[in-house]
Amino acid sequence: MNAEWVKTLTECYKQGYSDVEVCRELRITLKQFNKAYSDNDAFAEIVDFGRMLSHAWWMEKARTNLSEKAFNTSLYVMVMKNRYGWAEKVEASQVDNSSLSSVQELRQRLEKELPKLVKTLRPDLSDAKLLDVLQEHAHAAE
Repeated sequence: MNAEWVKTLTECYKQGYSDVEVCRELRITLKQFNKAYSDNDAFAEIVDFGRMLSHAWWMEKARTNLSEKAFNTSLYVMVMKNRYGWAEKVEASQVDNSSLSSVQELRQRLEKELPKLVKTLRPDLSDAKLLDVLQEHAHAAE
């Protein structure tokens, strides 16, 4: 990844481009894009930020065109449903209590094993810093 890619990514996403459109501008395949995203943390971070810029561009379209008669709200809604998983209503579903207890068991196991994993990945962290990191992530997940 070079400075030109960063500029291209940023400019494209600022205009609401999708990942496929960005690939076209970078002259790479979606497969190459996805590989770079999974293999290169810096690239992934720029793409994540870019996707947020793109999402903001689409949100701005609705905000700034609310009073415009020519604004095609049906098309806008269709785009947002397909791009961002919008739904017109939330489907109610029954909760399976057995899976709920499994989730609780999984969470307890994760809470027990996560400090060991983080300590393995980041041996430079003191126990106090490790606790801080785990608490930060727990609060972020809530």
